[in-house]
Amino acid sequence: MDVYKVFNRKGKFIKNVHIGPSRKIKTLPELETYLRENQLFAQASASFEHRADGWDKLSFIDKLKNLGWQFGSNGELKGTDW
Repeated sequence: MDVYKVFNRKGKFIKNVHIGPSRKIKTLPELETYLRENQLFAQASASFEHRADGWDKLSFIDKLKNLGWQFGSNGELKGTDW
């Protein structure tokens, strides 16, 4: 079972989504459809694990930036497909 952290265009954490046979969302394509339909984004939870000292002190949006997500001067994600 895979877990993804779901967030909005402003980088605000919404919820964790679990993907697997016994879950509401069973596959990555289903997750992508859900994200597109709801104008949301996701990052694998595993990306947030085993990080350097100080990682836990960062805000969620700073963690996203550290993982390569880019935000414009208006505070919204840029360079995304939707």
